[in-house]
Amino acid sequence: LRDASTDDDDSLHPFSSFEDVIQDLEQMIVEPAVFLHADSHPHGNANGETSLPIFGERYFGRKEEVTKLIEISTKMESLQHNHDECCTDKKASEAVFVSGVAGSGKSQLVQTVGTFLSEGLGWIVIKSKFERGMEHASRGIVSSMFDDVIAYLVKMKESGRASDVVFAQRASKSISDALGGLDGLSSLLDFLPSLPLLFGGIFNNQTTGENTTIQAAENMADWQLINSLTKILDAVLELDRFIMITTDDLQWADKTSISLIGELLINGATSRHMSRRCLFVGLYREDEVRDEHPLSIQLSYLQMSSDVNTTEIKLGSLSRKDVLDMTMTQLRLPRRLVVELADVVHKKTSGHALFVVQLFNSLLRDSIIAYSTQKLRYVWDQDRINIIETSKGVAGLILSSFSSLSLASQHALQVLSTFGTQTDTHLLQILEKNYQQGIISSLDSLIEKGILDQAGPIVIFAHDLIQQEILESMPLAKRQQLHLDIGKLLGKIYQCAQLNGHAFFAGNSMISSIISLACDQINSAGPECISDNREKRTFAKWNLTAGEENSCQSNFRAALYYFSKGVAFLGEEDCWSTNEKLYLELIEGATLSSYALGEAENAIQYAEKVIENVSLEDTLVVWTVILRSLTVLSKHEECMAKGIGILSRLGFYLPLSPTIETIMNAMADTDSVVSQYSVDQIASLGKMADDDSAHSIVKIMDAFYSSCFTVASPFLPLAACFIVKYTLEKGVCQESTTAFATFGQFKIFLQGDYSGGKKCADIVKMITEKHKLKMIAHMLVYISIDPWFDSPRELSKKFLNYSQNMMAVGEAHHAMIALGNSWRCLIYGGENLSLINQSMP
Repeated sequence: LRDASTDDDDSLHPFSSFEDVIQDLEQMIVEPAVFLHADSHPHGNANGETSLPIFGERYFGRKEEVTKLIEISTKMESLQHNHDECCTDKKASEAVFVSGVAGSGKSQLVQTVGTFLSEGLGWIVIKSKFERGMEHASRGIVSSMFDDVIAYLVKMKESGRASDVVFAQRASKSISDALGGLDGLSSLLDFLPSLPLLFGGIFNNQTTGENTTIQAAENMADWQLINSLTKILDAVLELDRFIMITTDDLQWADKTSISLIGELLINGATSRHMSRRCLFVGLYREDEVRDEHPLSIQLSYLQMSSDVNTTEIKLGSLSRKDVLDMTMTQLRLPRRLVVELADVVHKKTSGHALFVVQLFNSLLRDSIIAYSTQKLRYVWDQDRINIIETSKGVAGLILSSFSSLSLASQHALQVLSTFGTQTDTHLLQILEKNYQQGIISSLDSLIEKGILDQAGPIVIFAHDLIQQEILESMPLAKRQQLHLDIGKLLGKIYQCAQLNGHAFFAGNSMISSIISLACDQINSAGPECISDNREKRTFAKWNLTAGEENSCQSNFRAALYYFSKGVAFLGEEDCWSTNEKLYLELIEGATLSSYALGEAENAIQYAEKVIENVSLEDTLVVWTVILRSLTVLSKHEECMAKGIGILSRLGFYLPLSPTIETIMNAMADTDSVVSQYSVDQIASLGKMADDDSAHSIVKIMDAFYSSCFTVASPFLPLAACFIVKYTLEKGVCQESTTAFATFGQFKIFLQGDYSGGKKCADIVKMITEKHKLKMIAHMLVYISIDPWFDSPRELSKKFLNYSQNMMAVGEAHHAMIALGNSWRCLIYGGENLSLINQSMP
């Protein structure tokens, strides 16, 4: 038997049996485009270079895993189509976690399924990727993941296609209605920067001053953010669309972002559509996730939750058959001709997917596998391949590929590698113009060689291992100098105000300002490679600016990173004498960011550096953080002791051992002042500014008050009296409402003054309404004052309304407490809770 396509002298690969003939014919039938009609001759490109086949462009193997993912998506669609029949089933979010070693094909697996779902079934596919060594940017990456949903709607709105425009308009209206109009949308602007492109009239009501970080933390708690994001997804999904959200390299996400994703999945089970139409797919390197890793803990939590259907897919090595299929298809040759080649490659790579791809591409690049114009197919020296050394693994192949490139291409890749796996072409154009020519011109060749890829304005490394090896292959001194040069350039551009306010994509689909990018480069170089103290001071200032910028955006992890790096550039020695103001600003920023992240002990450590070296008047904000952190750590006695000490240093004295007599005297004294004002007069007082020193003093007392309330300290009524009197002197604030509610409570309990207590309750409600403050203090009024005046049923309605308002803004904890109190009041009112429960949605 003989292959008619070969020459007469070709006796190496004759047909040995009719089985070989049948296999050839079956290949032609199954994939005629590859094995029957395709021209295997390598074509020339626009530059006159021969275009070789590139392994890795097509996905091979993983049939079982691909089928599993498609089955889950198909099941979701079928459940939705049968929604009316299945409406009594318990809803649960769908989450798939794909694990494997680096280069095992996780990303390509999800990309293959995502392409099928988007192009074949009309799904919206959103992608994001975390980055090694960039944990501080995790929140920005999570932000971009959801901002891409908004960007997708913007693209539809601007497409000009009638159906897309109508869908974008309907989705926009649903989102706006769900979030309560422009005010609700504006609160998310820092997290979703594409919102102004979809909605007109949105403004960022950004606060300024030293209290910005605390204010931002209070304005956008995680529960509020989770609640708002769930509403956005639900508003889009209710229009008969399905979404697949993928996050790659979860092992490099910070703890806060992992927790945020987990809570979103759990919260999604309560939404009308997210549980049925949103598929979350997370990818991670299993060898980098130990039992104590935040991702491992979160996975265990999700697996135990009845609110999330969790599926795990583990990718191992490619099988011998997978490598054989890849070889046949890419070289367009029958099985009998490539089986020995495929076997050797599989053995040398142990089936590691990226290793297989890199080895084949290196064999083609080095012409060990080459196209024969005589035989009209690819040929190779099998004996030479058998003895090829591959002990250095995939890293060695990547570096050998890198060394074969032109110097211009090598330098372009080195520059790209300093920004992570993805870089904005607009940023590269800036570097091309101001730093190094040849970067842009090298891109097409590098993309053609399969080293890079491009998606819109974003240039992407084909695999993060390639980026990692290129970056780490540079000598340390050269790498540091490259980071430093790029950082200095970007920082100078920022200082010249050429690109202030402009955002770039860098790292991994994360939006970064020019100053943040400059600091990332400078910080990667590190203070140890800089000897000029003036430069160190400049870089510390840049980090301060980047930290303040991220604080205003509620991105406290990034803010803490930049503040702490700024401190590192100044060093600890003589910093208070030589750079006092700058050092103070950095330490205060780190203190407030740590507190906003819930890292109380870390916040206290930073704060103590400030209070040891700065006057009391300049550390009021820091003292607030210390007292609040002590409360969080349940160190209430220490909090109260420190609070009394600070207030006495400020000229406000509280008795060290309050008695009933001192409490009653304080109540009477405060009452004599309050009685001079009507409810409307008090509510009409001016509002304290957030950065006002008077407000800082009230915040210190409020932090002191929190510990008093927790342990039912006799200092509690004294603290309430202090804030009430100070409010009447300086103006109202959020803390005033809690103080008046507490004062009204003690008016009734200690003095038996019910009308006085009712007046305080009315003051709380009027201040909240007039100054548009949070309704937090209303709970205290409903619990301790209103029961003396309202029936159980009236109280139940108040608690229920409060619960709904709190849930609407994501204050789930307060909402659940209020709901419990509502039901308790219904019991007192003689209601049958089982009937009420059945009637609730």
